[in-house]
Amino acid sequence: MNIIETYNPPLSGGRISSPKIRGADQFSDEFEGLAEDAKRFELLKLVKRVGAYAGFTSKMVQLLEYYLVFTKDCDWKAGNRPIVYQALSKTALDFGVSERQIQKLERALFEVGALAWNDSGNHRRYGSRDAETGEIIYAYGVDLSPLAALRPFLIAKDHEKTLADEAWMETKRQISWYRSQIRSMIAEAREVKTLEHFSIQAESNYEGIAISIRTYMDIKDLRTLLEAHKDLYDVLMNTLEGTSPSLSPTLKDVQMSHEYTSKDEQPFVHLDNTNKTKYDKSYNSSSKSTEASEGSVRPSQSSKPHNDAPVTHSKEEISDSKEQWRAAISEELGRISWKQVLNACSDRFKQQFPMHDRPLAWSDIVDAAAEMLPTLGISKSAWWEACSTLGRHGAAICIMVIDQKTLSSDPADRVRNPGGYLREMTARAKKGELNLHGSVFGLLKRGTGEHDA
Repeated sequence: MNIIETYNPPLSGGRISSPKIRGADQFSDEFEGLAEDAKRFELLKLVKRVGAYAGFTSKMVQLLEYYLVFTKDCDWKAGNRPIVYQALSKTALDFGVSERQIQKLERALFEVGALAWNDSGNHRRYGSRDAETGEIIYAYGVDLSPLAALRPFLIAKDHEKTLADEAWMETKRQISWYRSQIRSMIAEAREVKTLEHFSIQAESNYEGIAISIRTYMDIKDLRTLLEAHKDLYDVLMNTLEGTSPSLSPTLKDVQMSHEYTSKDEQPFVHLDNTNKTKYDKSYNSSSKSTEASEGSVRPSQSSKPHNDAPVTHSKEEISDSKEQWRAAISEELGRISWKQVLNACSDRFKQQFPMHDRPLAWSDIVDAAAEMLPTLGISKSAWWEACSTLGRHGAAICIMVIDQKTLSSDPADRVRNPGGYLREMTARAKKGELNLHGSVFGLLKRGTGEHDA
């Protein structure tokens, strides 16, 4: 009996086919060259301009530029194809990386539609050009013809990015303008004896939003920060106008004065209405101070509202409520020292403390809390809102408590959504229901016991 042995080659190795790869191959086969008004290095310029906005990393752009240099103008005409047939190992040597890393970059460029491959049977890269015309006779390697099809997409993305950048810069300019005005009005409030307590509260809340603006912040976060500045600006403006004896002592006059004066003085157009309620505006002085303020438009608790202004009574009640929970927060924070927070925090929280020669202080705890945000998955908008409500010290304590709760061995006590938990703590603080003092001492008792302040 004759036994015939058959050889079944393995189904591994080479490039795995996919609908996307087959589509890229079809486009390359039908490549009709660049448009008459287009140049290959114009494509590179567009890629560099849009960059990460269209999915291109700096390494991807670097490799794409490296490959484009190997092509000639004739490669981008109808009937030809811009194929780079230099050996993969030579490319890796020029970049000082492994061949595998070059393959990963090529794959990333393929995913964004910038290249394809014209593979030989053994996936070696080689080719030949005509000595006289410079045209490719045959070539196997990286095919850049799909980049030509990306031109309309790149142009559209470049336009989108330009508009987004302009909006980002305009928002940043508005925040800068509000900051200068807020600092000026806080300084003015310090000079008014009856607004001493108010100025301290306003300055504390300003510190909570006076963070450095970095380019990694997206426009959504920047606009959230802008709204916080607008709200604080409104409160300062209304309070300072309310203490001016030259103004009419009616609520209506003060509102009209703010509506027209503040907007007319601004060197830009408002993107949104400045009278938002997203961020708290209750930076009011105590009732006693308010009663003593000359020309104040806010009646004391014992005063009766005007018969023709029932809404004023409702706002006053809300203001009193907010003043009460702000006083409660101040009392809570006054009972907690930074040493107690230091003793209650986790080891990974302590690792975020900056290294310096001086003793640790509150500012170091605040910096450590800000550094913990990415680890806990807490958004900057939630952090800014907590700072605006509780002050930077109070917000830092909240982050410390949340960090410990995410590490809790008790499933019932463990926090699984730190961002939502921080927003809940902020909301409870606004109701006067947040017990930070109890949380810190609970952690101290659960850990090494009581610590001296």
